[in-house]
Amino acid sequence: HDEITIDYGAEWQTAWSHHVTKWKKPIDHYVDANALNQQNQRLLTQQELNDLNLFTSCYYHDSSSEQNEIQKWKYTKDVYQSRNLYPCKILNSSYTARIMLEPKKSIVVTHIPRSAIRYTNKLYTTDQHLSFAFRHEMGFDMFPDEWKDLKQKNN
Repeated sequence: HDEITIDYGAEWQTAWSHHVTKWKKPIDHYVDANALNQQNQRLLTQQELNDLNLFTSCYYHDSSSEQNEIQKWKYTKDVYQSRNLYPCKILNSSYTARIMLEPKKSIVVTHIPRSAIRYTNKLYTTDQHLSFAFRHEMGFDMFPDEWKDLKQKNN
C-alpha cells in the first residue's frame, strides 16, 4: 500500500496544534445523524427532535398506481436507495408516518419498518458548519512546477 503525505505548511500546523490544545467539547445539543442511525435505538419523540439538529426521513417507494391518502409500506428491491428517502413525521409508536413526497404533497404510510426510518441533519447543521470547527488555509501549492509549463512548451 502506498501512502501519500501532504505537508500543509508550518503556519497550518501551528494553527492546528493551537486548536487541538484549546478545543473543548461544546455543551450544545449537536447530534450526528449518522452516529445515531448506527445505534438503531428507539425513535426519538418529536419533542426530543425539536430540541436537536435532526429530523426523521423515511424510505418509501410508491410502486402502486393507487392514489390513497393512507398506504401500507411495501418492500421493493430499490426502496433503500437515496432517491427514495423523504422527510417524514412519525405519527405513532407503530411507525405510521406522514411522508412529504413534495413540498405540498404528502401521504400517510403505515407499517414502516424501523430500518426504513432514518435521522437526517437539518440543513447547515452538520459538524462542518459548527462554529468551533477548525478552518485554516492550507499553505501548499498543489501542482508541481513540472505540471505548470505546458504553455511554455507549446510556444
